[in-house]
Amino acid sequence: MVLKKALRTIREVRNEKNITQADIFKETKIWIAKISGIENGYFQASEKEKKKIAKVLKVSVNSVDWGKEK
Repeated sequence: MVLKKALRTIREVRNEKNITQADIFKETKIWIAKISGIENGYFQASEKEKKKIAKVLKVSVNSVDWGKEK
């Protein structure tokens, strides 16, 4: 039996690396309200936004749980 490692959420990665939503905003110009909404499942990040956020967090796009896809 192969166990899959659960993906970490943006918030989990951000907290592990001591990165704030404001830090992400400064680097990406994605509004803090949008970042919060993505973290809380109210908004879906576009592919471009995912790439920008992942770059700031220094992780691959595929290593993060981005929530439910519509």
